Amino acid sequence: NMGSFVASIIPTITNTYDLGSNALRWRTLYSNNISVNGTAVSGNGTDITVAGINAPTGRTATYVVAASDSPVYNHADYKVSGNASDELNAALTAAGEGGTVAVFGTLHIGNSPVTMSLHSQTLDLRGSTQYYGGTGHAFEMLNVSSSRIIGINLIAEGSALTSSTAVGLYADSLHVAKEVSGVIQSFGAGTGVVFNAGTGNWTEEVVIPHLSIRSTWKGIEFTGAGSHQNITIGHFFWGPNDGAAWNYGIKADGIDVKDITMAFAHIIPGTTANVTGIQYGTNKGWSIVHYNWDNTPTGSISINGTAPIFIGQVGTAQGSGFWRDARIPFTSLMQTLQRTYGGKSAQ
Repeated sequence: NMGSFVASIIPTITNTYDLGSNALRWRTLYSNNISVNGTAVSGNGTDITVAGINAPTGRTATYVVAASDSPVYNHADYKVSGNASDELNAALTAAGEGGTVAVFGTLHIGNSPVTMSLHSQTLDLRGSTQYYGGTGHAFEMLNVSSSRIIGINLIAEGSALTSSTAVGLYADSLHVAKEVSGVIQSFGAGTGVVFNAGTGNWTEEVVIPHLSIRSTWKGIEFTGAGSHQNITIGHFFWGPNDGAAWNYGIKADGIDVKDITMAFAHIIPGTTANVTGIQYGTNKGWSIVHYNWDNTPTGSISINGTAPIFIGQVGTAQGSGFWRDARIPFTSLMQTLQRTYGGKSAQ
């Protein structure tokens, strides 16, 4: 027993002697700070900080953004205490191309958007709820390839509740957006999602496995002079803003939109008659496997271009469109038959 040391232990020759060996090791090393060849390693009881460290080449980075109500807040790379836009944008920049940003807790986004502008990134929002109070775009995907924004749980607040320019997600000139999914709600006079294709640009190969948009003037809107094509929608649910001048579940008035495949579209007309479920412009190759107009006669499908094919429940078809296989609910069919046959069941 050599007793307690009260002074520093310093070797007589630098970079020569070892403390332990590969075969014979010390069990535990207790220290507040360590310097490894000039790189400082420090800890505060919950986190370890390594100054100037970089991820190894070939490794994709994952960064965590968390609000104070999240259990992972103390361990997050970016801690949010107010407006979350700055932390989210900083994390997306740090993650780089191919990186992932995972978000947790309740976040409030100011008037500045959260912007994805790098390729093959993933913004994973499944562990969070986001509130947007601005009059512009809450989230943006700008000219990206193979990027994803998944698990959106976006709720409008403040100015976004009534602004006609407020948009939940604005996607401009996408090329192979792997996935867009989630819930967007309460953009009363605004729009849930805008896909824009500028002149000479395009939006193509977008996969929407599930998207629910509630209490908005427009659910999904296609804009721009470019071409939109190869968009797959697994399940689209839209509930309009009853007080708006006019509502559109999907709006593509005079826009070049081609090859849209929709497995299921559920439109809730609400109490206003000023509702169009799906409005087509100069479009080709649309296929809707099941279109549910929620058993109401007040809405319509407006078709102004090349006739698409629908399989689903009949609303009111306008223009040059046609139904290949129009279905009405079984209960409505039975009521119609019973009235026709004097209240008796039809054989």
